[in-house]
Amino acid sequence: MTSGPTFRWRLAAMASIACGAFWALAFAATHIPAEKVPHTGLSDRTLHFAGYFLLAGLLTASLAGFGVRPLRRGAAVILVMMAYGALDELTQAFVNRGVSFGDWLADLLGAITAVAAAGLVALALARRSAQ
Repeated sequence: MTSGPTFRWRLAAMASIACGAFWALAFAATHIPAEKVPHTGLSDRTLHFAGYFLLAGLLTASLAGFGVRPLRRGAAVILVMMAYGALDELTQAFVNRGVSFGDWLADLLGAITAVAAAGLVALALARRSAQ
């Protein structure tokens, strides 16, 4: 496996592109007018949790690749997801969709879970490389 800054920056760039693409897709999906939202068979809260888990995970990977330290990275991702989740909920009113505090909490829980999972993976990798 290749190491060094070049490989790390490539991974960071790929994570950033994936994050940006998913973020744009998620924004579009959450702003479909209420009457045109397709039924997925999953609960709305499950979709919120999963979407923000993936979005926060991609943002965390991107920031990690660019060398942002773990505590700052985790705090930044959670704060960004809190703010974006609130903005996302508030702007849904413009397309005849409901604003829901419960949805925002599901967003936040998904983001926190992703940051915690990324932290555990980073810890495991650090311990493995130290051996």
